[in-house]
Order: sequence, then structure tokens, then C-alpha cells
Amino acid sequence: MGMRTAYVHRPVGDAPTGSDSFDLQVDGLAGLVTALTAG
Repeated sequence: MGMRTAYVHRPVGDAPTGSDSFDLQVDGLAGLVTALTAG
């Protein structure tokens, strides 16, 4: 489908497992914004 995935580390919730794969992993929403707006 051409969609990419990002894992945003959050203080609560399930951590990814070894079989999970992401195009991007960041430590928070600010990191996601930085990654998406970097050009």
C-alpha cells in the first residue's frame, strides 16, 4: 500500500517484540515531528 510505520516510545503500553518491524523508531512525539519534518 506504500504506507510506512513508526514506533513512538511511550511511558505506558506494550513494548515492541523482536518480530515487530518499523520504518522508524523514536522516543516521543517530538522525535516523530523532527523526523517527519527533516528535509
